[in-house]
Amino acid sequence: RRLADEMLGIDYNVTENLRSKKHVKTLESQHSLATFSKKKERN
Repeated sequence: RRLADEMLGIDYNVTENLRSKKHVKTLESQHSLATFSKKKERN
């Protein structure tokens, strides 16, 4: 039972990590898009 709990915990941590990484990636892409459009406006 404890082993199963630990495995579930690892699973949960992995999914959480992936989720936060995805979130960071989307934030980064949004930011780069914003800076890109700003550069376009300047030109």
